[in-house]
Parts: sequence; structure tokens; C-alpha cells
Amino acid sequence: MKKLFLLFLLVTHFAFAQQEAVDITKLTRRQSEKSPAKETLKSQTAKPVASSDKPCTLADNERKLSLARVHLQKLFQDEKNGEFFVENNGTEISLNSSPIAINCREMMEIQLNPPTDDSKFYSFEAKISKPVDAVMVATVEECEGKEKCCYRAEEKDVPICGYKYYKKENGDIKEGYEFFAANAAGFSRCLEHSGVIDRTSGSMIEDNMYFESIGPKVFKPAEVVTSDVMWKSDRLLIGGVNSLYSTDVQYDGCYAYEKMEITPIEIISKSDLNERSRRKQLEDEFQKLCEQKEFDKIYNQHKKYDAVLGDVKKIVNQVIESDYKEYAQSASSRSREGKSLKELNSDKIKDFREYVIDPLIEEMVELADTIYELKEGETDKKTKKTREELVSELAGLENKLKSYSKAPYLTIADRNKFAEQKAYDAAYDLTTVLNRIDKFNAKELISDGSDEIWQDVKKDNQKYAGIVEEVQNSEDRKAGLRPHDAEMAEENAAYELQLLKSIEADYQSSFKMAMMQIQRECPYMSTVKPDQAETMMSRYGYCPAYDQAAMLAEEMKEALAEQSKVVKEWQEKAKQYRAEHNAATKKDGLKGDSKSRLEQYRSRLERYSSDSSSNYNLDTRYNYNMTSNPNLNMWSNNNYFNGSSPFMNNSNYHNGYNGNFSSPFYQSSPYQQMMNPSMGFNLNWGAGSMNRMPAYYNNQNAMGSYNLWNS
Repeated sequence: MKKLFLLFLLVTHFAFAQQEAVDITKLTRRQSEKSPAKETLKSQTAKPVASSDKPCTLADNERKLSLARVHLQKLFQDEKNGEFFVENNGTEISLNSSPIAINCREMMEIQLNPPTDDSKFYSFEAKISKPVDAVMVATVEECEGKEKCCYRAEEKDVPICGYKYYKKENGDIKEGYEFFAANAAGFSRCLEHSGVIDRTSGSMIEDNMYFESIGPKVFKPAEVVTSDVMWKSDRLLIGGVNSLYSTDVQYDGCYAYEKMEITPIEIISKSDLNERSRRKQLEDEFQKLCEQKEFDKIYNQHKKYDAVLGDVKKIVNQVIESDYKEYAQSASSRSREGKSLKELNSDKIKDFREYVIDPLIEEMVELADTIYELKEGETDKKTKKTREELVSELAGLENKLKSYSKAPYLTIADRNKFAEQKAYDAAYDLTTVLNRIDKFNAKELISDGSDEIWQDVKKDNQKYAGIVEEVQNSEDRKAGLRPHDAEMAEENAAYELQLLKSIEADYQSSFKMAMMQIQRECPYMSTVKPDQAETMMSRYGYCPAYDQAAMLAEEMKEALAEQSKVVKEWQEKAKQYRAEHNAATKKDGLKGDSKSRLEQYRSRLERYSSDSSSNYNLDTRYNYNMTSNPNLNMWSNNNYFNGSSPFMNNSNYHNGYNGNFSSPFYQSSPYQQMMNPSMGFNLNWGAGSMNRMPAYYNNQNAMGSYNLWNS
């Protein structure tokens, strides 16, 4: 039985041998009747590009073993879109593919070749090979009984081996066995034998193809290095064949290298993978910050992102400028369509001012300062540019600045439209942009510097802000809302209170010096009570320092009383405005602009009560009505200058001045509790002291320890 089978193989083999194998590179696909026709992928005419080209030293029987990339493409189920996939994790490299005809899979082995001194890249190769562990004999008869066997009469002959193949019959996959030459021609013979190639028409029959993916096939090189990936094929096979993806083919001896896929493939080392992962993380982080408009965070960490993305400030500026253009277009469209401009958020205008306009002006100022220091014909040491070149560069920056006040950007006409539609925030923000553009020019920067220009910009901004604020106040008042008025009164009260403390501190210092002067000039007055002052001075001599201290105390009392009155007036106004505002917000039917503005100011008004711990009552701190027990005492518990003193008649200072003066004139005397020069005049602010000043002074959000809003 085995002899009969072997005889059948011999007869079949010699029958095939009488016919030349169909050239696989010239085949076309016959589409399945069940499938729509596919557009055949057109290959490129190869243009040789010499790499490290050298003569081929392989014997003839070792040629035509490596199929060109276009050969494999004809075998993909989707001839147009079929492709190979390469993945690596830095230690292993895997290859997979789209479904491909595997009828003659045993004849073809996919190999990975590492970079060499000549080819500086990895290459994949579809190589026709003998069956694994095949026995080599001299004749086909000697292959009897051997499943894996190859024969050739002479060493120079191409081996002919027995291969398994797969054939589709009536939808079923059947396995066959046949002898084929172990080269490209033998592979073509195998495809004929399996029914894939129709010898008569020279076409490939899709219905007879058995499709599967070839992988994943895993390779574990000793070391993975970062390199491109190419496709390696026999030079004789690709010489008369079109390259699949590239017109450039690199030749190296017996082989040719071409692109493996239309998108370049790269294998990456472990260290480079880690670095790329880090860079990808930074790119994603940067992209997220851009999307969230967190431009401050990008600027503060720009060096971290610069290392990956280049000059990120420039990238951010481009993003912001693009957003600003879109904002201008949106405003223009809404205006034409009669839609409200109040719904547009003005943040993009502020971003444009902060990250585009101001940096551009800063660049102009620095350049103008450099020009100012140079004489005609001189060259700047840092930039190596002449003064004339720098002047020309500054003119270019000025032109760029001026262009931002014209279409397609926002213009003065847009500002006026914002104001007309009561989009006041946008109108003011745009004013701050246009004022900068209008005021800054190269000529004045060089001659006068930037300080005066900034002052002019600030004045114009404040002027327009005042107009806008008054319009807003007027609209609010019509609805009974007083947010602006209450806030202004609150901040004025805080300012006047700060001034009160400043006045007090000045008098503390002056009074301390006056007391020390008494010690130096009139030590005999150190222990004198006020009602004995005239007697002592008539006996020992007049003491001007004593008189001046008394007058200073009276002056301080009057000044603090007057300033305290101002503070209390502003506090009362703030309470009044807040009460009116609270009453208005409870009215039924509050809607439209008034309701919207109420929500806008609610959080800002409430900030003044959020951090308050107790009401700040001036009456308990400065009693200038002289009806209650005051906190301020200049002459300790002996009540000097209290009532009977001609220098401090009706004074209220007592119970508050404490300390320990170290002079021998003051030891064990009524002045012992009077002062401490190292501490100054101690008013004992205590629990009623201001914990935090309002935003008007130190950018905080609390008024202090007195609360006007809990009414």
C-alpha cells in the first residue's frame, strides 16, 4: 500500500515537473461570488536605493527563498486592507496578521532578523524552508516511510520536500501531502495543488483559500534595541516585482528591503518604552490642562513640559489665540442673528490679555530697553544684532500687537455692542485689551519707557470701569439691590479702621518719646501727680516735656475719637445697604437681569460673614463720651490727667497702659505701670482685634472680626 502511495506521488510529481509553475507575482484575485468586489491594492514601481550594496554570494539553489511583501498581500482575505501587526514590550516581539491564506503554511516560515552592521534595522522575512527536522536523501524513493523528508540528486540542486497542505472541498478543509521544490516556484506549485491558483486563468480563487491569522508568533531576541522594521525579500524576486508600499527599495547583496506596512513600524527597547511612556503621560497631562484652561499650571511648570513638547508657552499662546478668534466669530454671529451677547463667557478675553497681549508687550518693553542703551551703529552683545536690526524687530512686534485690535479679532465696535447689550464684564475685559494695544508703540517705548504708558492704560481702564460700575449700580438700585453699595461701604469701613490703627500707632511712638524726655529733662516730675504739677514746677522749675506729654495725650484722644466716628459711619451705611439688599431679594417676582445679578453677587457679599468670629464694637474699645469705663489709660491707676489736671481736663485714659519701665526714676513709682518702651503704647486689642483684613487691602476674603451681615 505504501509503495502504491509513493508511486502515486512520483507520478504526480513528474507530471507537475513537465509544467512551469505559475508566477505568483503575476496572479490576480478572483473574488467570491458571495463577496462584493474589492479594489485591488496597486503596488509601487520600485526605485532602487543603494544602502550597503555588495555582490550576492549565495548559490543558485539558495535563491528565491524569501517572498516579497507584495506576494503576501495577495494572500490576505482582504487584499486591500490586510496587514501585519508588530508589538513589543521591550523584551519580546510578537507578530500577528489579518486573516491570510494558510493552504501552504508548512512551506513558509516567518523569521525576525536583528539589526546588523549593514542593515541598521529589524526585518521580517517570509522564507520558504524545508520541513522542520526533515531528513535529506538522494532520491525520492528513499523518502518512503519518512513523513518529513527532502531529496536532491546533487548538492547544487534545489531540495524537493514533502509538505502537508490544506484544500477546501465542498466547504470542508482537507489535509493533503505532496512533494514541492523548497523555493518560490515550489510554493506556487503548492498553491496550485491546493486549488488556490487556477492554472488556466492564472488567477487566485478566493473561495478555495483557507484563512487564518498567522500568530501571534513570539520572538525573544537576546536584546531588544530601538529600530525601524523593514520587510526582507530575495533580490531576484523583487527585481521584477513592484514594491507594495514604497518606491524606495534598499538593496544589500542578495536581498532587498522595503516598507513592511504603509505606516512605519518600529521596535522599541525597554528603556525607550519607559521614556516614551513618561513623555506620553506628560503629553496627556498637558493636553488635559489645555482642555481645562489651566494655563497658569502650564506656565508654572513649563520647563517640565518644554522637555517633551518644546516651547509650551508658544503652544498655549496659539491655543488661546485660536480660542479668541473663535470667540470673536461667535460674538459676531450672535450679533447678526440678534442673539444676546450676555451668554458669552468673557474668560477667553482675559486669557488672551494675560497670555498673549501682556507677554507680547513685555517682549516689546525688553527690546525697547535694549535699543535705548545702544547708540547708532552699535551691536547688542547678547543678540549680536545692530541697533537698526532691533528697531526693525520692534516695529514688527508693534505691527503684530496692532493687528489684534482688527478683524478677525475683537474690535472697538464689538466692545460697544457688548456694552449695549449689558454684557459689562466682556465690555470691560475687552477695553483692557484694546487700551493696551492702543497705548503701546515702539517710538514712545524707546524714548520714554513703559511706566507712563502703563499709567495711561490703568487710568483709561479705571475710567471705563467706573462708567460700567455706575451703570450696573443704577440697574441694581432700580431692583432694590445694593451689592455694590454694600461692598463699597464695607471696604471703606475696613480702610478707615486700618487708618485708625495707623494713627494710634503713630501716637504710641510719640507718647513714648515724650515720657522718656520727662525722665531726661525733669526727673523731679517723675512721681508728681497732676494736681501737684503746678506746685512742683513753681518750686523746681517749669518742665516743658511734662506739658507736651499732656497736650499730646489730649490731641491723641481727639484724633482717635474723630477717626472712630468715621469708621462707625461707614459701618452703619454698610448695615443699611445690606438690610435693603436682603429685603429686595425676598420680593416676589424678582427675575431677569436683577435675579441674575443677585446670584452673581451673592457669594461675594457672603464672604464678609464667613470668617467673622464676633462683632467689632468701637464703643467698647474707645469711650470718648466719657460716660463708661474706658480702656485707655495714660497715667496708670493714679488717674493722672483725669479731671483735675489742667493739661488733661475730662480725659478718659485709664486702665490700659501697662509695662515695666527700667529707669531708676520709675522704679517703685506710679509710673511703673505706665509704659514699656520696648513695646510702645499697648492698647490691648484682645478678642476684638481684626483677624484678617478684607480683599481691598490684602487680597483675603474676610472683613475681619466684626460682622455686618448677620442682620
